[in-house]
Amino acid sequence: MSGWHGYDRIIQSLADYQGDADVHIAFVGGDGDGSLAKWKQMVQLKALQEHVTFYGPRYGDALEEIIAQSDLGVGSLGMFRYGLQQGMTLKAREFMARGLPFISAVEDPALPEGRGFFLQVPNDETPIAMDEIVSFAKLAKSDVLLADNMRAYAEQNLSWQGVLSPVLERLKP
Repeated sequence: MSGWHGYDRIIQSLADYQGDADVHIAFVGGDGDGSLAKWKQMVQLKALQEHVTFYGPRYGDALEEIIAQSDLGVGSLGMFRYGLQQGMTLKAREFMARGLPFISAVEDPALPEGRGFFLQVPNDETPIAMDEIVSFAKLAKSDVLLADNMRAYAEQNLSWQGVLSPVLERLKP
C-alpha cells in the first residue's frame, strides 16, 4: 500500500461518521512507501481498532475469503497528491472482474458512469462522506444482477481481448 492510495481519507471518513451502520474496513497489502505505518497510527489515534483491520499481504484463498465478506472495494483515493486526475488502475479492474462494487477518486475513462458499479468521490483533500458510501453499499447490495453485470462489462471492455479487438479490426486488410 502506498500514499497514492489515499487510505487516510477513508480512515478519516470513518472517524467522522455519525451514522448507525456498523462499518468495518479491511486493508490488504504490504507497506510500499511507509504509508501503512502512518495509517495504522491514525487508526490508533482515532480509536478505530474495532472498525479497521490490517491484514497484510494476502493471496489466493485467503484473499478471496476477505473479498467474499466485503460489500465494497476501495480504489485509489489519493492520486491527486501526485498530480493525477485520471488513471486506469489495476485495482478497479480487479474489482470489476470480481463483481465487487467500489469507491474511487480518480477518473477512469474506461469505466462506465451511471451503471452503479462504483461511487466516484472527490479527487482532492475534501472529506469523503461515509454516509454516502454506506448508502451506495446498501444500494449495490440490493441489486442482485450488479455483480454479473460488472463481470460482463469487464470481460467485454477491460480484458485484453476487449481492449485490443477494435485495434485488431482496424488492422485487418
